[in-house]
Amino acid sequence: MRILKTISLLAAVIAASVLMPITASQADATLTQRSLSAGANSTCALRASNAIYCAGDDTFGELGDGETTDSSEPVQVLGISAALSVSEGKTFGCVIDYEHYGACWGDNSLGQLGSEGTSSYVRRISLGQQLVDIQAGDSFACAISVLAKLYCWGNLGAGLPTQYNASTPTLVSEASNVTAVAISSAGFCVLSSSVSCVGKAPFTSSLTAVSGTAGATAIAIGSDFGCALISGLAKCWGDNTQGQLGQGNFTAVSGLVTVTGISDAVKITSGNQFACVLNSAGASFCWGDNTSKQISISGQDQSTRVPTVFSSVADIDAGSNYLCALLLDGSIKCIGDNSKGQSGVIASSTSPIGPLAGTNYYRISTGTDTTCAVDISGNLHCWGANIPTSTAGNFADVAVGNVSACAVTTKGPVLCWGANGSGQLGDGTNKSSTVPVAVQGLGTGKVSHISAGYRHFCATTTDGLVYCWGDDSHQQLGYQGADSKTAVPVAGIGIATNVTSGANHSCAIQSDGSVYCWGDNAKKQINSTSTTRLGVTSVASSGISKVQAGGNQTCILGTDKQLNCFGDNSELQSPGLMSGTYSDVAVGLNSVCATKTTTFQVTCFGSNTNTKLGRTGAKAATPSDVGSLTASTISVGDESACAISQLSKIKCWGSNSNGQLASSFGFPAAFATVTASISGSANIGETLTATLTHQEDYASATVTWYKSSDIKANGLALSGANTNTYSPVVADLNRYFNVGIVLTKWGISSSMTRSANVGPVGPATRILQSSTPTVSGKFKVGSLLFARAGTWDKGVTFTYQWYRGTFKIPKATSSIYKLTAVDAGKQMSVWVTGSKIGMQSILTKSAKTSKILR
Repeated sequence: MRILKTISLLAAVIAASVLMPITASQADATLTQRSLSAGANSTCALRASNAIYCAGDDTFGELGDGETTDSSEPVQVLGISAALSVSEGKTFGCVIDYEHYGACWGDNSLGQLGSEGTSSYVRRISLGQQLVDIQAGDSFACAISVLAKLYCWGNLGAGLPTQYNASTPTLVSEASNVTAVAISSAGFCVLSSSVSCVGKAPFTSSLTAVSGTAGATAIAIGSDFGCALISGLAKCWGDNTQGQLGQGNFTAVSGLVTVTGISDAVKITSGNQFACVLNSAGASFCWGDNTSKQISISGQDQSTRVPTVFSSVADIDAGSNYLCALLLDGSIKCIGDNSKGQSGVIASSTSPIGPLAGTNYYRISTGTDTTCAVDISGNLHCWGANIPTSTAGNFADVAVGNVSACAVTTKGPVLCWGANGSGQLGDGTNKSSTVPVAVQGLGTGKVSHISAGYRHFCATTTDGLVYCWGDDSHQQLGYQGADSKTAVPVAGIGIATNVTSGANHSCAIQSDGSVYCWGDNAKKQINSTSTTRLGVTSVASSGISKVQAGGNQTCILGTDKQLNCFGDNSELQSPGLMSGTYSDVAVGLNSVCATKTTTFQVTCFGSNTNTKLGRTGAKAATPSDVGSLTASTISVGDESACAISQLSKIKCWGSNSNGQLASSFGFPAAFATVTASISGSANIGETLTATLTHQEDYASATVTWYKSSDIKANGLALSGANTNTYSPVVADLNRYFNVGIVLTKWGISSSMTRSANVGPVGPATRILQSSTPTVSGKFKVGSLLFARAGTWDKGVTFTYQWYRGTFKIPKATSSIYKLTAVDAGKQMSVWVTGSKIGMQSILTKSAKTSKILR
């Protein structure tokens, strides 16, 4: 039913932990997945934090959260803080914990937990053996010990052999040297030198070898068929009524057959009546039953292998009628049956999802399909479709637009990323960038706040000026003219304290409580006197505490806590002066959310597409509460909204089409934080040492040294410099060095972490530490003399030259010399030269021996 890993693969993963291990508590909780397991109707993933999260059917507590409520939002399995692998069955799940022991949770009515009693939380199975693999089926499980022995427990089910049923793990004695096991509702198969299976047809009542499977490296089993990988080929046997043998037909076939069109498969998995492989290039293919569209959108069974919708795949696993793929970026995507929410992907949510794991937050902005937030430490976090490749630096504010975003750093510069067709990144170009670029033209004032329109941004500075850049098709930059690729000041405004932007208009509030707006007024979102585009126009002369623009409407909140929204009212988002009092307001594309005074309850009105009002039902001009959510800060985007609670935690609701709710398996964050530093003297001939901290568990690290002529530049990689130490040579004089670290874990690589530059490299600061060599041995013709260099600096290489009196003996350049008749009556000595990169070589001479005897 799922992909099987061989012992050799798992042993390699376990061995990797020796390289640079850390304790489980050092790993950050992120949304990056490390491995996955698709069960019958639920899916589990091992995250970068090494915690287990599951989604889908929870009828029997198989999600492990102590509840029995289905969830399309992944929930954490309780009772285990760190795991090495996970396997989800039909009504229960199992893991291998950090000490390599097995543990399970969920239903135990048929002994599938491998221990007495029932538990919705993780507990160890009754087996004192360390494990390399564990697999959960419908109500039956098996594990492979480090000694390659197979232990099974639970109940295979009605009509299946009973000799393997047990309430606690029991040795399957007829299986030895086991490297993989696969379980389905039909029985199970094991892999040693070949494949052996037991269960319903096409299997037998006891473990029986499948002819032709010698040399198999992986196995998968469905409800009425099985498959194995042999030399990159997928070979299957059993029923073919739904094309699950991959032969291009639905005709019964006896014996083992090769799936057409596959020659380089590295992994295989199967659902009830379909199978899939992953090849060495990261492409996946499936064949067989397609009634739940688990293979392709056609809905028709596929008797030949067809490519899946996934690309850049690191791993695949099939549930009963669905397929999940672990992508190279650490995200999980699924296709097929999602009736229990087992894909972990939420189309939309009526109730707030969260809180997000991690630190506290104080700024948040939700755009079209991206959300970004700033935590109290100044770190920038983004999720959804438009994620920057770098968020280095401390941040104070962030604004997310349609397909681009900008953030204010604490030191003043504004950094933007995303699309740049209208110059909305403000860097003087039209070149799009996933790497944040600095906005030009902002003058000398420090930027304090920023806002995002459809294709333009505006910012205020601490000296009260307003700057805008990007699209000016509706005069949203405050003047009539072309788009601007750099920031330009908006004329006609006094001392502005904040700025806000709608789709094609912007507004600023001044220190005296007055409001000015400019840009598009086609929907009367600025004032009601004209439908033409206007320059900077007064909207309110005083008494306003906050102004918010969004879409084609504007809302102003008075100092008397009265809320007035005007402009486009096609979705009832601009009902005018509203009843009640409010402490805050946020405006999106066509919906508005506000917080009530005193209670801080979040309430929303306007469009309710994708349930972005936090409830089901139609659009409404009357605000409705978003559950019992209270908030200190709110942000409304196109089809989703988020709030920062009074406990500084984020909760989001509405559309999740691109992960803007920061929910589900599908939208990852980074690896656990890694820092790199360099110690040692930056001088020729000395040793620089790279030190890593907070290393990711069970990950290997690739180290690369870089050399630069500029202290601020990353420089070029040094060929072959891939260890933790580097010794500068003469050519490195006056150069700077840094080290880059990339982590790799389960086929996924992190972005590079770099140390600060050290240098410039200076000249050698001392002479080479040396010692007087000595000569030992018998001073007699035919005997051997041995040269001992003595104690020198570490890393010194030596050359030798033997002398007979004052005569240099040709070719006598080894540390060992055999005395000959010519040496009789002579005194011998050895000259030793010590050399170390970057330092001057030193020649030393031994004392002369006594005269050589014949």
